Amino acid sequence: MADKSTIGSIVFAVLLVFAFLTFTASLITMIKVFNIKNSLSGSEDSSNGSNKTTTVAPGPGPGPNPTTTVEPVPSTTVTIPPAPTTTTTATPDQGLNIRPVTEINQGEARYTSFLRYVKSLNRSMTLSEDPCKNFFGYVCDKSANDEQDMLKDNTFSDLCDALDDTNLPNFEAMNKLKQLKAKCMLIERDVANKKTALSGAKFLEYYNAFVATLPNQVEFPALSAKDATLAKPTAAQLATIMVYLAKRGQDLFTQLKIVPLVHANLADRDYSILFDEPSLDQQLYDYQYSPDAVKAKQVKKWSDYIKKVYLLKTTTGTVDETLLAEDLDELWALDKFIADNVVSDPTTPQTFTEKTTIYTAAEATTAVSLFDFTQYLTDLVADQTDDNLKNKVTATDYNIVVTNPTRLEALATYLSGTSTARAIYNYIFIKFCQTYDLRLSLAPTERSSTVNVADEPDAEEVCDRRIVENRYLADLVDHTYIFTLSEAADREKMYKIAEEVARNVINGLKANIQTLSWSPTSKTAAINKLDNMKISVGYSKSTLTTDALNTKYAAFTTDNTAQNYYDIAETTVTLQSLIDVQLLSTPAQDRPATPVFNGNATSTSIKYSNLQNSLTIPHAILTSPFFDVNYPTSVLYGALGLLIGHEIVHGFDKNGVLFNEQGIWVVSWIDTASQPIFDKMNECVVKQYTGYNVEASPLIGAYVLSEALGDNGGIRAAYTGYKLHTAINGEDPHLPSNVYKDLTHEQLLFIAFSREMCSKKAYKKPDTYYSNAIPSTFRVLGALKNFAEFKNAFNCLATTKYAIENCRVFAKETAKTS
Repeated sequence: MADKSTIGSIVFAVLLVFAFLTFTASLITMIKVFNIKNSLSGSEDSSNGSNKTTTVAPGPGPGPNPTTTVEPVPSTTVTIPPAPTTTTTATPDQGLNIRPVTEINQGEARYTSFLRYVKSLNRSMTLSEDPCKNFFGYVCDKSANDEQDMLKDNTFSDLCDALDDTNLPNFEAMNKLKQLKAKCMLIERDVANKKTALSGAKFLEYYNAFVATLPNQVEFPALSAKDATLAKPTAAQLATIMVYLAKRGQDLFTQLKIVPLVHANLADRDYSILFDEPSLDQQLYDYQYSPDAVKAKQVKKWSDYIKKVYLLKTTTGTVDETLLAEDLDELWALDKFIADNVVSDPTTPQTFTEKTTIYTAAEATTAVSLFDFTQYLTDLVADQTDDNLKNKVTATDYNIVVTNPTRLEALATYLSGTSTARAIYNYIFIKFCQTYDLRLSLAPTERSSTVNVADEPDAEEVCDRRIVENRYLADLVDHTYIFTLSEAADREKMYKIAEEVARNVINGLKANIQTLSWSPTSKTAAINKLDNMKISVGYSKSTLTTDALNTKYAAFTTDNTAQNYYDIAETTVTLQSLIDVQLLSTPAQDRPATPVFNGNATSTSIKYSNLQNSLTIPHAILTSPFFDVNYPTSVLYGALGLLIGHEIVHGFDKNGVLFNEQGIWVVSWIDTASQPIFDKMNECVVKQYTGYNVEASPLIGAYVLSEALGDNGGIRAAYTGYKLHTAINGEDPHLPSNVYKDLTHEQLLFIAFSREMCSKKAYKKPDTYYSNAIPSTFRVLGALKNFAEFKNAFNCLATTKYAIENCRVFAKETAKTS
């Protein structure tokens, strides 16, 4: 294993070669430009297709890239199969002394995958578009599908195939999964039993159990006349109610989260309790800009709940409509207050440090009088069997983390003043109804009415989806997915290549950071964070063994003949809650040498965790349409490399710099000398993206900043990582296509990047508020116009749309950006 100084020397040497190659390629492109030949009138599988071609004009075309010999440098990474030797032995052009384009040979092992990629380009690219003016259209105009949706659909289809396999292995935990699916199929095809299960009888059983835990066994106030003696719950009573619902997957006034958060004031632990802001039933944007529409939806749902429960609890009569209207108005007032005053507007981002405060339980109760935090912690661990865990969490000096405590205190003030006891308890019971919404789904809202239910024709797919979406069952689903659909040798090859790409992209970001005018101290901290970043690929090796699965699911029972599928599924929520709380018993320890897999193998997203400084690349992302071990290496870096680069750059945005190389929450490792440079980069990106409009409304630059930095810094890191690879291994041969054989690998890298963004989604103004996702066209434009290497690769004039640089993101500053 090479030491860090050796790696640094390699990176420096490669950057010198990279600079030379960039200059040479630009010079040659000015001398000789090859136009891509357009044969879109028919499908083409290889270079031996029809000779009828159409020259693309006007607009610049890709120029040839010379093959440059680079002396091999010691490599610390796994090597992707290098380009065949034919690429370095072809006879040079005697006039320009450059190597001619050499296509992959049909006899080579990677030929089929190269050809498959050619076919995918045929399905998406419109070569009549000028890439310098409309690169998104050039790459995506013909694409009929959203590439991300295709990946998700393919993964779910694979999961269904795995779960439907009649030869699933026989071990205790897996047999329980089989029994659960069989029970799901049975009840989905049994109309009578399904109606019985979901018509409210079981809900009523749960309702009565809940009422028994409440102060004075208070009933749902909306079911009866006003009671002047009804008192508001005390802080301790409310805490108990909140824990009861939290253990059943429902948040009330705050969200309980168990997170791997470590700080100097959160000693002796690996996980901490975070009290986050409450969730909303609908998008915050809708509460703000379409409140009447939100109110109508909420009121209809609440009214149905009240009427259904009323019919279950009584044998005659109906709900008092006048009183119901008053109750609904009070519920809406409380719901709207939470949206307006408690849930923070994500379009005005806060860093983790700005929005969180560390308290003891007593301190938190003083700062946030909404509920008694000491009582909450006591109830939270009451059903745990580990006395050490109970003692740890209930100790007076045990620290917790609270998000935006002043906002939660505003809710406390509202509940203690404006809101009535009836409104508070009505809101609590509405949350209870949401917890068991499925159990009320076939209950009528009128005595004379019935709810029709039909046999489910696609019972198997419905049951597969329910199992896949059940968080408690995720490890069993992962095991089924991994070991049913792939062979060990194939997996290891995939994972090695993915890890090599990740290592080179990390080294690419390191090289880019070295060019910044940050202080040596800040650069060292950044490089240290990258050097200590853990990478986990594929799936969790420790939790998916049969022994580990049998242990985890020992308390999970599916063989009780008195329980139907819905009964069993509800137990998984409380079982998962127990597992989450047990994480709090984990003592503080040094980071393990083997990285912990953070998530599930079936996830279609790469994940970076600031809290663990770890990168997780799930198996599902290493499938079509984004990945094939035999694709051109440039495509792997443009697609997978970009996704990796995007995620690791999150470790260096405004939140990322608050966490060090061990994932410990610190003040910031950006020093005062570097902070203005860092801020200026962020301000430039905010200004640039605010200039992009959706339905005549600008994007909110500060809101999308983190995602914009991910795209900009990610494509740079992927590109530099690719150059590190080719400097050692050389380039691949070109694609087997008359149409695409002249595409250089730099161009293919940028095409692969953009193909990931291909989408037909028509963004509307509300979409820019629902999430900080950037519309695809702006993701492509925003990142590529800031990257001179794209302009050089496609020989774009400096004045064209995709070549007018705005900001340099984690790249050497220029006079314009510094």
